[in-house]
Amino acid sequence: MEIYDKFVEKISQVDVTQFTPLIPFIPLILVVYFLPSIISIFRNRSQLKLITLANIPAGLSWFAWLALMAWAISGKEFPKRKSQSI
Repeated sequence: MEIYDKFVEKISQVDVTQFTPLIPFIPLILVVYFLPSIISIFRNRSQLKLITLANIPAGLSWFAWLALMAWAISGKEFPKRKSQSI
């Protein structure tokens, strides 16, 4: 319990106002983090669900993130549907 008490004490001493200048950068960070998913949406990839699911933990690793970027760019597209006229 002593470790927990020290942790709570340290957390309570953090001054939140020192982080407010970083708030405008949060959307930019999220866009970069989920860039493989965004690219797979715009490139109509058939593995969109898998890329997005893998993107959640893979964003913490540069190697895995780069592999997802390659997958999002070079993956299979959904087959184009023939337009059916009535």
